[in-house]
Amino acid sequence: ALLALNRNEEAFQTAEGAKARSLLSVMGGSKATDKGLTSEEKDRLRLLDSKVEKLSLTSHATPSPEAYKMLVAAKQADDDLGRDFYLQHAASFPRKAVTETLTLAEVAPLLPDAATALLEYVIGEKSSYLFVIRRPSDSQPPALSVIPLKIGRDWLRLKAKNFRNGLDKLAIGMSEPRLLYDALVAPAEPVLKGVTKLGIVPDDDMWTIPFAALRDHSGHYLVEHFSSFYAPSLTALRSMESLADSRHQGETPSLLLVGNPSLGPTHSLTLPVNILFKELPATENEVKWIAEIAKTKGLR
Repeated sequence: ALLALNRNEEAFQTAEGAKARSLLSVMGGSKATDKGLTSEEKDRLRLLDSKVEKLSLTSHATPSPEAYKMLVAAKQADDDLGRDFYLQHAASFPRKAVTETLTLAEVAPLLPDAATALLEYVIGEKSSYLFVIRRPSDSQPPALSVIPLKIGRDWLRLKAKNFRNGLDKLAIGMSEPRLLYDALVAPAEPVLKGVTKLGIVPDDDMWTIPFAALRDHSGHYLVEHFSSFYAPSLTALRSMESLADSRHQGETPSLLLVGNPSLGPTHSLTLPVNILFKELPATENEVKWIAEIAKTKGLR
């Protein structure tokens, strides 16, 4: 509704608020969306909460792929409903309960130059949006672009799942890297000219998509054009950077790198839900290379 009224910055703040509330819910272990809801809406959330709790107990008592899938589906439905309710009632939620959602002007410290862009996604049931924030030039304040995406939640989840399954099987010639690039990144190409670094705020199952492995129309991987990092929300990113700055005042910044952890004699780890994790020897070389780069930046 806000986007239809061309109130883009308010729409961005609403999306930020929704993500901040979701993060608080996860960290606090309780629903952050209860206040401001009707009795009927609270009852619907309680029913889903109860279903998730029962399925969680079942999954732990008698682990199986089927039980795990049912638990994941119930948790997803619970999260989706909570987020949808928040978006419907955003104006009625106490500001402090959401934490201080940053404004467009407050994004400026997260954008050191015009070569950095922040991409925040909002995935809807049938249509979605991408907020792109970047400086037109190094000296100018951040500008916001809103880009409609012609995808819905079900399509995204299916393609993300197919991509993960293909990667697990080391499949060659998958269509998902190109389809996901075309859906999630290509619409923003006109406003990303000159950008070399992306800060990505995913939504929904986008957290399971390795953006660096997406491929453009010429067959190049996204990592060939952009370095990238992820954040649960821009509000959270600002808070994390402020916390890091306060902790390391007067100290030499340090960096912890972990690669190729040992998984025992079998070099693999199987979880009760039939998910197999294997050792990744190449990651050891990657963290060594990163460590060398870090030294040149004054990190220890």
